[in-house]
Amino acid sequence: MELLEWRLVLSCDSDFTDSVLTITCSAEDDSIRVRIDDGGALLLNEVAITGAPSTRNTDEIVIAAGAGYVHGDGSDIVRLRFENTFG
Repeated sequence: MELLEWRLVLSCDSDFTDSVLTITCSAEDDSIRVRIDDGGALLLNEVAITGAPSTRNTDEIVIAAGAGYVHGDGSDIVRLRFENTFG
């Protein structure tokens, strides 16, 4: 048996259109973290988002956490960390 390296499998998709960042996740238990890096770029689970949303070009963030949240079982975790101000 061989030990595989650690891998991050994202269960969320993102779309950045017309200054709106939309994050849509699966029906599974999701951990969603959106934060601003030192350069002002928005990151989803520590990964750069296609379309390069940032504090300068994003007016709205929409998160559809998936069935875990909708059904009220509390299985999804959503974290937003915005210590920088939007410019």
